[in-house]
Parts: sequence; structure tokens; C-alpha cells
Amino acid sequence: MRHVTDDPAQAALARVRGAVLIHASACAHKGKAVLLAGRPGTGKTTIAARLVQQGLRYYADDCAVVDRRSLALVGFAVPMRVKPDSVSLLEPWGTRLVPGARVGDVTPIAPGRAALPRGRARIAAIVFPRFRSAARCRLAPCSKAQALTLLLELAYEATPARASAFRALSRLVRRASCHTLEFGDVDEAASAVSELIGSG
Repeated sequence: MRHVTDDPAQAALARVRGAVLIHASACAHKGKAVLLAGRPGTGKTTIAARLVQQGLRYYADDCAVVDRRSLALVGFAVPMRVKPDSVSLLEPWGTRLVPGARVGDVTPIAPGRAALPRGRARIAAIVFPRFRSAARCRLAPCSKAQALTLLLELAYEATPARASAFRALSRLVRRASCHTLEFGDVDEAASAVSELIGSG
């Protein structure tokens, strides 16, 4: 579990009580959302940024907020934190992403007005990405048990009532399609993810 002192989880928890907080990026299309769950360096932020550029709405980066009762994704659209290697992949920026001045080794990128969340979204797919240079894009189903194990590992320490969070995540993986994604090209990865929620 990750500590709230290093992450935006405490701010998210203050905003939405009764939530499960997951280390994930998230985007949605017509009310259907995809969670890109993983630790730093897996490529989730870069894929999410590309999805936003392609027209999806941006719901979260680094901290996805899931309502524990309804399992809906709650918008928490703080600026994305993009690393130098990914910045060049996302240029030209267009109007849906607005880059800021670099801070340390990350560039903050805010969603444009057209990319902001619109209400809550149903989580239709959960993807665990893994970037590997020169890898062919491979989206594969993963078991519900594996997905639940991974999500529990990626839950923030700020999430209260761990037993309740376990039950909520168990329900979530039963409802959503669950996948692993190995990729070396962000455009191929974004296309594969888009198809999961009908935006490809």
C-alpha cells in the first residue's frame, strides 16, 4: 500500500468519503470507463494522455476514486505527471491537453475543458499495463482472482475499512473485463484499450 503523504490520495479521500482509492489512471467514453492500474513506470499515464488526445474524457491519474457502494468512477482530474521520455510521444498537444512548466523530472499536463469528467462513469474494463521497449502490443484477459490480487496491492493506505474495500473490489472485478497489456508503442496500446469501451 502507498502512503498518503507522498500522493494525492488524502485530497481524494477528503473529497469523496466511502471511496476505494487505487493507484491508477482512468478515462471514459460515453459513461464507460477503463482503469489503467499499475505502479510508476508501467505506462498508464502515457496511455491515458493519448486516450484523452483521441477524444476520451479524463477521470484520474495516479489516484482513481471508486465509490465503494455503486462502484462508479468519480472524477478526480488533477494534472497528469508525465515523464520526459513520454513528453515527445504526446506532441503536438492539441487542445485537449495543456502542458505546464517542467517540475523536477515530470511535466504537469492539465486536461482541457472538453476533456474534463462529466458525471460518474461505470468501470467497464480494468487493464494492468506494462511498458517494455520494442514489445509487440499484446492485450490478454487475466483471471478475476489475479485482477483482485493486483488491485488490492495497488489500493492506497488512505482507503478506510479494508474489509469493505475488499468486498467492493471483489464486486468490481466480477463486473468488469480484466486484462493485462504489454506494449512498446503507445498508439497501439491506446487503440487496444479504446476498443474495450467501444471508442476504438
